[in-house]
Formats: sequence, C-alpha cells, structure tokens
Amino acid sequence: MSTKELAGRLKTSTDRVQKLESGDLDRIQLATLRRHAEAIGCHLELRYVAEGAHAAFS
Repeated sequence: MSTKELAGRLKTSTDRVQKLESGDLDRIQLATLRRHAEAIGCHLELRYVAEGAHAAFS
C-alpha cells in the first residue's frame, strides 16, 4: 500500500504517515497507532519490559 493510500485511510497527510513510520514524531495517540495497525492488516500490542518481567496489552 502506498503512503498516499494509507494517509487516505487514516484521514491524515502523507507527511504525517512518513513521520509515524520513521519514528520521527514526538507525540502520538494510541488510537492513532491502533488505526495505523488496522489499516495495514495488523493489531497493536503495547509491551512493557523491565528486568526480565513484562506486561503486554492488546
């Protein structure tokens, strides 16, 4: 899928999609990450890892 197509699905700019995918955003909402994941056929999983212990949220 092209950046333009993805931006259309997310109702945002291609510049913002490129920044999201390159990790070049200082702040982003989890809802935006979830929509991005769903748009590319994935699901969002948030994981905390500390000294061998972890917690995962989907």
